[in-house]
Amino acid sequence: MVCHFYRLALFSVFLLVTIQPLRAASGETLARDFVQANPPQQMPSLTFSDANGRVVSLDAFRGHFLLLNFWATWCPPCVSEMPSLAALPQKIDPAQLIVLTLDEDRDGQTAAPHFFNRHGITSLPLYIDESRRALSRLDLHHIPTTFLIDPGGREIGRVSGDIDWTAAESVAFLRAAIGSGK
Repeated sequence: MVCHFYRLALFSVFLLVTIQPLRAASGETLARDFVQANPPQQMPSLTFSDANGRVVSLDAFRGHFLLLNFWATWCPPCVSEMPSLAALPQKIDPAQLIVLTLDEDRDGQTAAPHFFNRHGITSLPLYIDESRRALSRLDLHHIPTTFLIDPGGREIGRVSGDIDWTAAESVAFLRAAIGSGK
């Protein structure tokens, strides 16, 4: 009887330990952890590089809803969420929501393209912030952090941590946010 109790207790702990990470990355996390900017705040003027080293401004994306994700190849939660970010344009039309991932590696011109190639990521353009000026301008201390930005260049809100962006709950949340024009 005592042995059975310990097996049951051990199994319960096992379930808690293995299910918690799955729950943390679900679409429910996005709705729960999304910090809404109330009222929406104008994003600062940010510049970064594309894969060819050309300077790009965040202002170039005005007129579109934008999901701006800060990540790095050395960051396990960033790596974990990248496949769902790469698949998001198949769930939400890029004409409705542009997914922009901004790599924060110090050697991003080398590390980021290698990462994209190794993982077969072809659905997202590659942008790099080797100087980390964008992180500084936004006073960000944690990655991954993802901003939802309206067509006027204002932050609707943000979420920190890895998210399953293709979970039904995440897709519904994003569709509602961009559909309401928040």
